[in-house]
Amino acid sequence: MRNAGIGIIIDTNGRILLLKRSNYTKAFPHHWNVPGGKGEIGETPENTVIREIKEETGLDFIPIKIYFTCIVENSGEMIHSHRFLGNWSGKIKIQETESDGYAWYNYEETRNLKIAFNHNEILERLYTDGLIK
Repeated sequence: MRNAGIGIIIDTNGRILLLKRSNYTKAFPHHWNVPGGKGEIGETPENTVIREIKEETGLDFIPIKIYFTCIVENSGEMIHSHRFLGNWSGKIKIQETESDGYAWYNYEETRNLKIAFNHNEILERLYTDGLIK
């Protein structure tokens, strides 16, 4: 089973970073998602999330803790998804082939957005656990 790494990036105001998927993405165009993606063959989930965050946002991400894991289906493929909490630094520079934009959201604001994959579950858990406002 393939791994995925998702990086939960929260600012000092308790808002989470979400990316708006571009029209060019196969899955969920124009939906919002938490940055991350599928691992390459032989890549650890930690290395996946570091690479994906850098590619998608330009940020340096250091995974500190696995927040939770789950098995998800993506285009008929079963994926073991690792959702990481971590430290981040740098300036955001999105990868324009995958994203049309980004924004920092509190939980209530995310409830009116089209959210990709099962990332609503991430947002709900973060809010319930008091990690985002």
